[in-house]
Amino acid sequence: MDARTGFETVADAYQATEDRQQWLRSSHVPLACLVLLLSLHFSLALTRTINWDEFHFLSRVHDFARGELSLPLQTLHVRLFHWLTNLDLLGVDQILRARLVMFACLLGTTGAIYLTARRFAEAPAAWLCALAYLACGYVLQHGTSFRFDPIVAFLNMSALAILARSSLRWFWLLGTALLLAMAALVSIKMVLYLPAFAGIAWLRWADRGYSASPALRIAGALLLTVLFAGVLFVLHRSGLAEPEPAERIVSRAGGAMFGISPFIHFTTRGALFALPTFALILFSISALSRQFHRERAEVLALAGLMLPIVALVFYRNLFPYFHAFILPPVCVATVAAIKLASERYGAAPIAVIFALWGCLIWQGEEQYYVDRQRQLQAAVNTMFPEPVHYFDFPGFLPDHKKANFFMSSWGVFDYRRGVFPSFEEVMDLKPVPLVAALEPQWNPTMSGTLYDNSATNSMLKDDVAAIRDTYRPVWGPFWVAGVELEHGEARQWRVRVPGLYTVQGDMTVNGMVYSDGDTLTLDRGVADLVNRDKDSVGLLFGDNLKLPDEPPPPRPYWTDF
Repeated sequence: MDARTGFETVADAYQATEDRQQWLRSSHVPLACLVLLLSLHFSLALTRTINWDEFHFLSRVHDFARGELSLPLQTLHVRLFHWLTNLDLLGVDQILRARLVMFACLLGTTGAIYLTARRFAEAPAAWLCALAYLACGYVLQHGTSFRFDPIVAFLNMSALAILARSSLRWFWLLGTALLLAMAALVSIKMVLYLPAFAGIAWLRWADRGYSASPALRIAGALLLTVLFAGVLFVLHRSGLAEPEPAERIVSRAGGAMFGISPFIHFTTRGALFALPTFALILFSISALSRQFHRERAEVLALAGLMLPIVALVFYRNLFPYFHAFILPPVCVATVAAIKLASERYGAAPIAVIFALWGCLIWQGEEQYYVDRQRQLQAAVNTMFPEPVHYFDFPGFLPDHKKANFFMSSWGVFDYRRGVFPSFEEVMDLKPVPLVAALEPQWNPTMSGTLYDNSATNSMLKDDVAAIRDTYRPVWGPFWVAGVELEHGEARQWRVRVPGLYTVQGDMTVNGMVYSDGDTLTLDRGVADLVNRDKDSVGLLFGDNLKLPDEPPPPRPYWTDF
């Protein structure tokens, strides 16, 4: 080999190394991993078991469609999803359709993370910030769930991206204000992003040399946000049924938001389920502390983006879905560590780590109970083709009318201190023929009332007695108003659900003789019942209530968080 050939060989090897290094630092692998993770999110949006909170979210939409919604705050979503009520689908399938909108919100949030991170780094590092978010375990599980969180994350992050990247012309500031105003009416927990907005606002002010003009523009955007929120609130409130006073709602919501959380263990689990991302968060905090004396405005902005993570300590409802809301600005802040890591190792290996982690979490999603939930809803529509009032934990039956409060831990707390009417009071106001005792085992409210004594710490004593005396099991977790009498039994039964009843067996009701299959109308009050049959007899609400032919699905009906 002559000198020239040797030189060319070395040059080719050097060029190949440079090309490989360039490829490792390019956006190609991060973008491929991004597509993979988004496909995992999309698959879970269509298959993951629906959480009770999602049914509650849907029940608000149906309340609004019936003209019965009275809550003006944190209900703007009912207008966005009003179209769901026009679909000839079970509630389960309505939620699956709505999750497609949530996936669109996830796409928007991902794009906003990238755009905001581009203010601090080149494209490959910015895409890694988006991957850090998508690969978080709880984000993968709940990022497309039908809740406030994906919507507010999208609105907040879109506003943040505009503030970080726009020219601060009034057109952009008007858009920012409108996005934030809508976010405030969807959920007041949008205020947890305030440190992120403050940090970016400071950075934009520093970019303009701390002059008065950008400061006034940003302050004007804040005032416009308040103005738009007020206008939207008035417009939204005007279409509701006897709206509850806003100050009462804000006071109750604020009390439910902040405090020592009984669910702090979800924060620990969330960190373990998002180990690569939380490692980057720790490294970013360390990197920011070392850089403060140099790029002060930029470091302050990144610190502001990082600060919302503190909510994982003092926010009360630290359920896993909260991570999908609170982590987007934090993942932007991880650019402090991502820049250092990608400069040393390249973007490709970091992206692959995130993709593999997301696949690992996705692979663990094995239990799907959507078919069971669908079967339960179809069964109720078989029994009651027309809407009836019912008691349950989450608002599981959107085609019917939930008569009691949402039985979350905070809802039960308010119920026990008299904020919501008791079950007896509700039954005195309207007929409630159905109880759905299908809540998860760790929160035995209705099932704990009907099956055993495990709900004694949640339910008022008089309500427990009234519910047990009024309802009887008919199919799976569903109980219907009625009573059973053993052979030879006679009793006085208090009728709390007036209406048409079917006689099962031969019996006497208020001195009148009835045979099996007869129907009679009972008013509120006490009915004298006598069993004339050789077997047990009873009364069951409805005109010969039709039960499903197939057996009920086995429990559980829910997966854990």
